[in-house]
Amino acid sequence: MKLTFKYQDRLTGLAAASQGTPDSDIRLDGEDIGAITFNDHAYSDPQKGIRVRMMYCAEQADMEQNPNCKWRWVEFKHVFDSYEAAKAWVRANIERLLPKIYTGSKEKAAA
Repeated sequence: MKLTFKYQDRLTGLAAASQGTPDSDIRLDGEDIGAITFNDHAYSDPQKGIRVRMMYCAEQADMEQNPNCKWRWVEFKHVFDSYEAAKAWVRANIERLLPKIYTGSKEKAAA
């Protein structure tokens, strides 16, 4: 089980004027499972800080609203002061989060 973090590509042109730090994808064995969002672009709430979002398997109620999407975003309440602190939190809690995290490989294994 290899956990990695990769910054998303920066926007270019006029769109880049309001963008702060690009978000960072959280990957498990090469599959996207979440993101670290910085919320430092021009239109964001400065109180939001650095947050962690994970892709969770959709529950039955979610599937009834949108049967085409087998996952949903879950953003954690904790606000981090630094990118390194957010990465450390993900590394420390990945085992606890893993059973609910959506990955395409789980879907393939169930088929």
